[in-house]
Amino acid sequence: MIAAATLPRLLAGIDPQGPLDLARHEDLHGALPAPQRGSAGLAEELAQAGLLGHGGASFPSARKVEAVAAARGRPIMLVNAVEAEPASEKDRLLVETLPHLVLDGAVAAARAAGCTEIAFAVRDGSPAAYSAASRAIAERPSGEPPVTLFQVPDAYVGGQETSLVNYLSGGSLRPTFTPPRPAERGINKRPTLVNNAETLAHVALIARHGARSARHGPASRRC
Repeated sequence: MIAAATLPRLLAGIDPQGPLDLARHEDLHGALPAPQRGSAGLAEELAQAGLLGHGGASFPSARKVEAVAAARGRPIMLVNAVEAEPASEKDRLLVETLPHLVLDGAVAAARAAGCTEIAFAVRDGSPAAYSAASRAIAERPSGEPPVTLFQVPDAYVGGQETSLVNYLSGGSLRPTFTPPRPAERGINKRPTLVNNAETLAHVALIARHGARSARHGPASRRC
């Protein structure tokens, strides 16, 4: 589970009246900082923080960024907020209430991996998440990688990363064999950095505050 000390900051600002818009989000967290030359790169910060993916596989987030950055081709970032497993609602909660925190993480990770665009996938059965993400994307500042929002059919395997990559490439919503992994050949055969919404919310905080402020110890690496 997530360390209790990280919960207030990750979920800070939730408003029962609706999702935080960009102005209120930046009042709370400040603007997403641009990468600074000579400072530790995001992948290094993620590694120092011990951040693992919060989608179930617990793969080191830094290694995903590094793998896509080293791959040949035009990499693309994929925000996996489909979350089709029964009784799983953490990603939907973040997208519906704090969409800019998720988008900040996606932008930071995309920049670190050299991704030129971002695909954002939500489940077709989550209209509130789609609406919140759509409004947030429209508010994002210029100069960031462009974001395209997708609705994915409500199916149990919809959130499995190879299934989602296959669907967004024009195929069926079914898992495919690996290798190659999405980092090598993902959406439309492009190197694809896949992260779920909760992982990216953590990335957004680490990008702002560094590894020390969000270090995930051995007992808090997974959720």
